[in-house]
Amino acid sequence: MTRVVLAFILAGLALPLGGRHGVTRLLAETAASDAVSDYREAVQIFRAGRVAEATATLMSHGPGWLTGALRQVYAAIQVRDPRFQPLDIQAAMLLHLEIFRQPGVPPSDRVLHLDAAWNLEFVAARLPKDFHRQCRLLVVLTLQKELMVDDLVHQLGQALQLFPGDPELLLAKGSLWELLAELEDVSSHRFPATEAIREVATRTLSLAGSVPTAAVAVESPRVYEQCARVYERALRGAPQLHEARARLGRVLAWAGKFEEAVRALEPLLASEATVPARLRYFALLFHGRALLGLGRAEEAAASYRHADALFPGCQAPQIALSTALRAAGDQAGARSVMTNTLRRGASGLYPQDPWWDYLLCQAWRIDSLAASLQASVRQ
Repeated sequence: MTRVVLAFILAGLALPLGGRHGVTRLLAETAASDAVSDYREAVQIFRAGRVAEATATLMSHGPGWLTGALRQVYAAIQVRDPRFQPLDIQAAMLLHLEIFRQPGVPPSDRVLHLDAAWNLEFVAARLPKDFHRQCRLLVVLTLQKELMVDDLVHQLGQALQLFPGDPELLLAKGSLWELLAELEDVSSHRFPATEAIREVATRTLSLAGSVPTAAVAVESPRVYEQCARVYERALRGAPQLHEARARLGRVLAWAGKFEEAVRALEPLLASEATVPARLRYFALLFHGRALLGLGRAEEAAASYRHADALFPGCQAPQIALSTALRAAGDQAGARSVMTNTLRRGASGLYPQDPWWDYLLCQAWRIDSLAASLQASVRQ
């Protein structure tokens, strides 16, 4: 308020020289200065670790205010304004990305905040490479979690142009193709599903635009072989990328390459101490699938039982175990497992099954990735 009163006083003193235009210009400059100060205050709150307060502060202003403030901020950064140090710029990017990934934000506002983050990325000129890469990855994983396929294709393409050959981005690319192959199977009736699910699959596929795996209806084994090559490339760059190895085992099995799938999964199954439980769970499910494809039904059943022990009562290993027991000739055992599974489902007692989120790729680690990035800019 003091600044506005002062502006009027100065404008009055300047009136003989600048006339009304001088007053208008001075008031506009004062308002712009206030907007930059308010914007910077939100960034500092964010850097202090008060994330919810910072996002609420920035979102309390309308899109028009934010657009004008951002123009001033970009200009300030380009002239090396001391109010915007490198960590301030990185924090501002993360603040916009935090709003972008919040549920309930209107689509137009999400676009505005994502554009703001990438514009800050551009005017900053030089960002720490790993920070820059992880910001791009955070957006890709957020879009993958929300199945926003059209935006995902665009953002993943941009990210891979900036960081070609990055293992984590290649993992995202492979899992996108895997998702599209799955949707293609459902949409084209190669996989049993309700009509409601088939409709969602068809609609999601239609958003994928020019993605090769969705542009034409190809046989799934060919798509899964393409996925396998992407995962193998990711693993050459980062052998410790456990999710890529688990997914490699699955797509090899679905492509009918069962022996290769078993070999691909063995390192995960031998590294119990260093592999997260959910990835070991996936590996056991896919190992069982590959063993079943090789006619080794009893070994497959054992693999499914190990998966069930990791996440007791989950649906996926129970259904798979019933299939394996039936293939092994144990009809009574298969019926017993399936009966218990159906009874548990009817009573609503299923725990959350990690398999249900499999096609969302690395959605399970988005919050930890965001928290790590935010911790890097704390003051």
